[in-house]
Amino acid sequence: MTGRLAAGYTCLWCGTTCGPAAADDLATLARLCPDCLGRAGDNPFLRRRLRAAIEARSRIGGSATVAGAAVASSPTPLAVVSSPAPLAVVSSPAPLAAQPVPPRPAPSPPGRLALPLAAPPDDPDALDDWYLARGAFDRGPIPAAAWLAGIDAAVERVDAAGLAGRIVEPRCGVGFWSVLLASAGELTALDDRPGMADRTTARLVAHRLRAHVHASDPAAPPRADEAGRYDGAFLGFALSRLAPGPRESLVAATRDRLRDGGRLVVVDLGRPGVDEAHLRAALSEHLTGFRLAEAAAAGPDLIVAVAERADR
Repeated sequence: MTGRLAAGYTCLWCGTTCGPAAADDLATLARLCPDCLGRAGDNPFLRRRLRAAIEARSRIGGSATVAGAAVASSPTPLAVVSSPAPLAVVSSPAPLAAQPVPPRPAPSPPGRLALPLAAPPDDPDALDDWYLARGAFDRGPIPAAAWLAGIDAAVERVDAAGLAGRIVEPRCGVGFWSVLLASAGELTALDDRPGMADRTTARLVAHRLRAHVHASDPAAPPRADEAGRYDGAFLGFALSRLAPGPRESLVAATRDRLRDGGRLVVVDLGRPGVDEAHLRAALSEHLTGFRLAEAAAAGPDLIVAVAERADR
């Protein structure tokens, strides 16, 4: 350890305020509190932060330990995607670990085959509260623990889906998922709802990640230079928020932005105990132009699906 102290900081995962510590302290370099650092083996985002800290620590010198155990250095630093586009902004989503407890699923909008999904709020402040289980969405510690466990499971599945290259995130909302995506590839985040693009930008800035964030309609047909441009797409809690018409427009625009064979990952709310066969049938019906590869529950309230854009 060196004798130099670094300024205090806020944990990027749980939001805990951490006091000044040695500049080469592993938790300080990772910008995580000691408790979150100790859980890095169970969470892909925390592992990325730990790998980046170990890389930085190796340049300073000294051994790295977490919770008293030696940690081997990883050659893979945290990916930081820089973007040359004029509208590129540093962006990052809120810590997924702090995700809120959702309200009990409400009936989904009517459609050709109703998805067993519930809708999150549409206002940025209310959506923040929803994600963080605050205010009107505070349902107590036990539901919060179940929700966070489901989020962690969903994070693992999104990470395993292998989104990379150019990634588009329509209806990025307040940016809770954008940090994961921006660390995996060159992210373009779209949302024309008031305050959403600004909130996403602020969160990405906090994580020192770059992305193209645009306050534009994600359901509008893509421009000629956007069509077929992206390798992957992510829809987080978007399908459950929309009535059939807007949902179909969003899915069609997302499909048109992807190259042939491009991958779409969906995370959304599912009613507890949802039948997997019904879920797959509903998603296949609504994801027109995609081949559904997998769809499954990620905890009692969440579903994760992976699909590929069908050839033109």
